[in-house]
Amino acid sequence: MIPEHLERTICAVHGARGVQWLADLPDGLAAIERRFAVKLLAPYPNLTYNLVLSALAEGGEKIVVKLNVPNQELRTESQALQLHDGHGYVRLLGGDADLGVLLLEKVCPGIPLSQVQDDDTAVEIFCGVLQAQKRVDASRADFPALDDWGKGLERIPEGKMPAARVERARRIYRRLLETTQETTLLHGDLHHDNILSAGDGWVAIDPKGVIGDPHFELIPFLLNYLTGQAQLRTRIERICAKTGLDPGRVTAWGFAHMVLSAWWHVEDGTDGYEPALQTADYFEELLGGITRWD
Repeated sequence: MIPEHLERTICAVHGARGVQWLADLPDGLAAIERRFAVKLLAPYPNLTYNLVLSALAEGGEKIVVKLNVPNQELRTESQALQLHDGHGYVRLLGGDADLGVLLLEKVCPGIPLSQVQDDDTAVEIFCGVLQAQKRVDASRADFPALDDWGKGLERIPEGKMPAARVERARRIYRRLLETTQETTLLHGDLHHDNILSAGDGWVAIDPKGVIGDPHFELIPFLLNYLTGQAQLRTRIERICAKTGLDPGRVTAWGFAHMVLSAWWHVEDGTDGYEPALQTADYFEELLGGITRWD
């Protein structure tokens, strides 16, 4: 039922709780079917952090069931989906985030944006999804903020990562927070595989739900399926021209976040440290020398 690589990730991220959750999973799946009147089917391919299954609701409707060890990210995803209520997002149908269970509408045809081969077309679709989302004022009592995420940079021990790069990332991250003029509830992970075709449009799935600067929302898309620095520059220029966002500010967020992302891979014991640092290099080269965010 559950792919081996996903088992390893769940154990790495959740430790002993993850090991126990996996051991209890067969009984847990049966309990979910009884409580929510669903029939669980096969898992989706290419899973990373969550177990996502096809399912049938009581009336035969095709739905999606998302499962994991109960955790705060799953709770904030549930809350974010409720607040957006289908405006540019998949609809939340039910579940219990405190039990680690979300019931979601099945998006049809559900082709991920990563299947669009032409990058210019993918950029246009991304901009459309970005602009279709409503601005949501959310409470910090319910959601983390970018300054909470940034505390990860302060946890990096001396000698674990290149010192000059870490110090610059800390400095830029702080400056970006100080100069943020507007905040909203962000998706927080709006990349190609979290954007699916839906009828004659596209919708977002899997929001992390984080409060912060709208410039940050571009970063996951920019770094995904990236062929090099030239493509990164083009993406930034085209998206900012379409949305009116500041390309320099987007680039600064990209550098600081990729250093943070590299450290998260170390903390979680997951793959991706070296690619994250490589992408941080791309952003830093686009930033150039001393900037107004240093």
